[in-house]
Amino acid sequence: MTNKLPYSTSFTAVGLEVRQFEQVCRWLDEYGPEADAPLDLTESVRSSTHLRKFREFKKRWEGLTREEKKILYTGDSNEKRGIAFLSMVRCYRLIGRFVIEVLWERLKQMDSTVTYKDYDHYFEKLGKEYPAMLNMAESTYNNSRNRVFRILRDSGLLVGSESFDILSFYPGSRVVSYLEQTQPQYLKFFLVNR
Repeated sequence: MTNKLPYSTSFTAVGLEVRQFEQVCRWLDEYGPEADAPLDLTESVRSSTHLRKFREFKKRWEGLTREEKKILYTGDSNEKRGIAFLSMVRCYRLIGRFVIEVLWERLKQMDSTVTYKDYDHYFEKLGKEYPAMLNMAESTYNNSRNRVFRILRDSGLLVGSESFDILSFYPGSRVVSYLEQTQPQYLKFFLVNR
């Protein structure tokens, strides 16, 4: 029997995928959380991949407020991406914690690069805090690490392929204004210092 991981890595089923995420959110708002997604929202054939994607998008949808959904549906591309990323870091604390503990700290030290080795060190630190993390299969670890970096590239926080430059991502004025009023601590996930 394996220990339950303290952080979910189910995000490896799907990345940020803003357009598909928005479509699934609209579908769930219209038809309810028990509705089954039509194939064209995530895949062209019904498969385990289709079901996993839909489940992951649904988890992220459940964490959004009415106002955040309104921004997702009516916002510009940065605002849509900002809300999609916000839903991601809320749902997957492993990603959010990496952003704060590694990217945020790097920028504070005036160092704007990060590599896979930095993630490896971060993960070793998590393993000391949560030994169950060390029981993760190597393939799962590599998949989750690669997916984290892809999500961060898709969000606009990183650019590069082996050594990554860290960028502050401005998620749009409506997202920033909303977060300043309701949850200013979340602005750090975009590396916005307010």
